Amino acid sequence: MSLGFLLPVGLLALASLLLPLLIHLARRPQHRVIDFAAMRWLVQGERPRRRLRFEDLPLLLARLVLLALLALLLAGPILLGDWRAPRHWVLVDPALEQTRALAEVNDPEARLRWLAPGFPALDSKPALAGDASLASLLREFDDEMADTDRLAVLVPEQVQGLDAQRLALRHAADWRILPSGSNTRAAPSAATPVKVALRHAAQQSDALHYLHAVVTAWQESSGTAWSVSEGTLDVPIDADTQWLIWLDEPLPDSILSWVEQGGRVLVNGKSPASATAIWHNAQGEVIASGQRRGMGHILYLLPRLSPQDFAQVLDADFPEHVKSLFAGGKQDSGSDYAENAQPLKFAESDRPLRTALDPLLSILVAGTFLLERVLASRRRKSA
Repeated sequence: MSLGFLLPVGLLALASLLLPLLIHLARRPQHRVIDFAAMRWLVQGERPRRRLRFEDLPLLLARLVLLALLALLLAGPILLGDWRAPRHWVLVDPALEQTRALAEVNDPEARLRWLAPGFPALDSKPALAGDASLASLLREFDDEMADTDRLAVLVPEQVQGLDAQRLALRHAADWRILPSGSNTRAAPSAATPVKVALRHAAQQSDALHYLHAVVTAWQESSGTAWSVSEGTLDVPIDADTQWLIWLDEPLPDSILSWVEQGGRVLVNGKSPASATAIWHNAQGEVIASGQRRGMGHILYLLPRLSPQDFAQVLDADFPEHVKSLFAGGKQDSGSDYAENAQPLKFAESDRPLRTALDPLLSILVAGTFLLERVLASRRRKSA
């Protein structure tokens, strides 16, 4: 049963704060004036000004606090509860294009947010996920929603940042799977060539030697057409480049902007702590990791590309492993196809209960009432 009807009573209770003030003023001790004969010979002086003084100030304060807490307690279900009209929230995975998400939502009253830290509006740029996974972001937003709100989640065919356990939310999520803008850029096709760019410093390096061999092996393989552009770091890449091998650190802003539009770049260097391991060697050591940025991905080959540090460079299937990283064949841990990752809804018995009245305020009201009774009894005894 909703206690929303108590809102006017709770607000009117604030006006009752005047009541203890009036009572204390009315019950002030009255001083009795006694006239005697000699008073007529006294010169009548200026009467002292009357000052407004409250007796039993601790008792007065206790009663004022008690009434204020009661007002907040009665108005709480409306001021802090789920009294507003149900809202329709739509969370959009940053791997999707903004225009595609807008076309999918038909409700003009829907509130669209990026599924990213802070849940920014869809017309703003989503923040990098950092250490926040998709599962943790969904749980956070689900916990902040009102019980009557509705939730829709727009995701690409493959989602990342999942837990080992199936995700469960308080609200039933409208799980919509849309084509990802980055998939069309990254998927090889026999009809159209895959545009690959290799950029390196002016001086030769072991990494350049082995990755140049990787690209050459791709071109010599059958089934896929390749368009390869090689040059130094100052040579710009074409806007329609799909895969980029960048042998320098850090990545410049122009390349990061290209990645956010759906590109995939491979670097040979140390990865950030937020990157996810996607390739291990026989000893279980991470040799490649990945991180999503906007609609694209940054891939990291961690060891130095030399036979001493990276024995896999001598394997005959090393070019295929690298191609698999670009094409998404090696899935990140914590990733799955979206159709297998739809969140479950808690059973009613498992849902956290939301009480109508704040329990902390109820305890404060009870404690303040006991304090007021103690102070009032002491006043009667002293009288």
